[in-house]
Formats: sequence, C-alpha cells, structure tokens
Amino acid sequence: MKQYKARKGEFKKFENNSNRQESRQKRGYGKEWYSYRARFLAANPKCYICACKSSVVDHLLRARGNPEHFENPENHCQLCASCHGKVTGMFDAKKDQDLEGKLKYIRKMREFYKTSHPIKIVKYRK
Repeated sequence: MKQYKARKGEFKKFENNSNRQESRQKRGYGKEWYSYRARFLAANPKCYICACKSSVVDHLLRARGNPEHFENPENHCQLCASCHGKVTGMFDAKKDQDLEGKLKYIRKMREFYKTSHPIKIVKYRK
C-alpha cells in the first residue's frame, strides 16, 4: 500500500488549532478529582439508569470552567459507559446544554429499567 504524503501547507500545526481542549489538569481533573471519583464510584457501584456496574461520574449540570458545578457532589451521577455515552451525546455535546431534557430522559430510562436506587452523596474534599 502506498503511503500518503501531505502536501505543503495542507495541515495546520496542532498548536494553532482553536478547537483544542485544555489539558485535563487545567479543566480540574487532577489527583483530587480521581481520588473523589474512586470514592464516589465505590459508594455508588450501580449505574443510576440501568443498574449495571458504574464506571463514570457524570456532571448533571455541565461543569466546563465552573468549579462550583465541578466540585458540587449534588451535581454528580454515577453511570455506566454506555448510558454516559448516550446521555452526553444527546444532551451535553451541544453548545447549549438541555438540562431539563437530560433529567427527563434519565427519569424515563429509570422507569424503563425499573431502577430505584438513590445516589449516595460523597464529599468532594475529605
């Protein structure tokens, strides 16, 4: 198979890409977050929607650049990767978050899966 060679000036340098996200650390995902995440998932082992094993801590209200939303334990929900992908794709990926639609969808899916377990609140800082 022939290897593709980029033409001069065809690709912009990655540093100039305005769509590039900040690093995880700058967005708040440092040691403290990963410690909290582990404690939260240990306290909430089941996905809030479908009751399979949870693996993601979702911010109900998008936390981009807002430490109050990022660190607020009442803004967190445990989800499995599958449910998180669906919810994020449907409600969080857009420029303007549809929080009301997101919560409505989560309630509807909990009724579908007949799940009733609560979210146990875990303090962000020990």
